[in-house]
Parts: sequence; C-alpha cells; structure tokens
Amino acid sequence: MPTVTASGARAGAAAPLPGLIAGQMAAGRNPDEVSREVLTLFDDIEELLSENALNYAVRDHG
Repeated sequence: MPTVTASGARAGAAAPLPGLIAGQMAAGRNPDEVSREVLTLFDDIEELLSENALNYAVRDHG
C-alpha cells in the first residue's frame, strides 16, 4: 500500500484514500483484502488521534 499512497501524494491528490483503494483494486488485489487493510489503517489513525492526542494542547480557560 505505501507505494500507491506515496504516488497519490506526489500527484497532489486532495483525498488520497479513494485513490489508494482504487489503485489497489486496479492492481488486481482482492477487494476483501484491501478493505481489511483500510479498516486496519483507520484503526491506526484512530489510535493516533486518541483522547490524549486530541487534548494535547487544550488550555484550561477557567
């Protein structure tokens, strides 16, 4: 997957995920396998944006 992501970024894709998925499908990959990998990617992103990360620079206004 990184190759398609990198090429999508170089191409200036505004939203790289649809291009990533389409590129993987065009490359002949199994749709079930691609969808599982995308869901894993979403889980990783969610973990990065956990409550600690989202509240990292929040200031107390009280």
